[in-house]
Amino acid sequence: MRLTFTAAVVACGVLLSLAALARGAPDGGATPPRPALPEEFSAGGYQLIEADNFFRNLTVLLQSYSALENVTKIYVSEEHAGDPLLIEMYYDDEHQWQSYNGVCRLYTGEFFDYWAVIKYASYVGTSEPLPGVQCDRWRFSYSKPGFSENITVDVLQSDSTRPVQYNITFEVPTWTKTSFIYVYPPWSMFEAGKVKDISYPKSCQKGPYFCDEGPVEPVSMIRYHPSTDYSLRNKNTADLQGDTTFMCSAIYNNVQPDYDVVTQYTVLTNTTWGQYALCNHDSCNGGIAGAVGRELSYGVTFEGGQCDTNTSRTGVWYSLPEEGECTEGHTPDDGSGCTWMVVREEKTILVECLKKIGFVEACVADGFVFPYAASTASLSDAFAYDDPARGGCPPVDTNTALRLRSRARPTP
Repeated sequence: MRLTFTAAVVACGVLLSLAALARGAPDGGATPPRPALPEEFSAGGYQLIEADNFFRNLTVLLQSYSALENVTKIYVSEEHAGDPLLIEMYYDDEHQWQSYNGVCRLYTGEFFDYWAVIKYASYVGTSEPLPGVQCDRWRFSYSKPGFSENITVDVLQSDSTRPVQYNITFEVPTWTKTSFIYVYPPWSMFEAGKVKDISYPKSCQKGPYFCDEGPVEPVSMIRYHPSTDYSLRNKNTADLQGDTTFMCSAIYNNVQPDYDVVTQYTVLTNTTWGQYALCNHDSCNGGIAGAVGRELSYGVTFEGGQCDTNTSRTGVWYSLPEEGECTEGHTPDDGSGCTWMVVREEKTILVECLKKIGFVEACVADGFVFPYAASTASLSDAFAYDDPARGGCPPVDTNTALRLRSRARPTP
């Protein structure tokens, strides 16, 4: 799994029920007039994403919003380990596009007027989302079995048409509590009634592509995963260094506590690489149907480094779509059109063992930045040796109850 936290997640619950009635001010105080936010604006600021043991800070270079055109476009930047990530998110009546360093992916979804919540929100009192910035806060809450959200909007007291902060926090049982916070400081660029650049990202106009034709060859792949699922169908994997870059933050921050094992596979692969897909919850998004996807870790270079041959600084991530898996009796080089098959599982180790042999300490020593030299060496030793005294980890016994997995894909 490769978690990508973007504004797209906000759409899952926003405005599902706007029939809530606005209530009076708390403690019987006076309720200010309901804000009249502009139907169109362009703004700059920053976005915070907060979850249990997780935090991201992104600069909003430009946000364009139009309730008249039913379009929202957000252009943000951040850094990973010192490398820039340029992210474009675009929503209209029919599409939800997201572009990361020029890699475009189309998602299910459409424009949602998230500022419309102010029409139904309740006044909860004054607030100071930024030092010295006095605002009025409005809140809208919604819940149903398995899902809840809480939205607050802070509007300048001195100008009720000027939003300062938008915060949506949602909770689902299968994920951590997560908040998306958009902040528009009064001193930043804000133009009401004017929209800049609402065309969808240029990278989304050309579509995904294949790298030059490559051979069919065995590729060593690592997967960090729960011990209840050893399948590679619709999963993301990586080379040794690539999975280290992901595991360091994930294990250190305990982002995925049910991920308790790491497995090394040999996968016979058609290396005519396609665009890397994000594979979560047994489905992949943004790749090429059937093709093994590839990018440098975190997609830190232009077009994700899909076809780059120099991977020594970052490592590599892969995506394995179910449509490309070879059915029984077929291989990627037999003309059947399949692109990958598991040759064997080389070794599975426990995450707890990695912690005991100093993997997390190595991540800290690396500073969580490329090339993750010490932590990659630690993970390499864990697979190379069984003796913890040598930095190794013993293999998980394949006959124990720990393993509950899907074997070969059946022939349809």
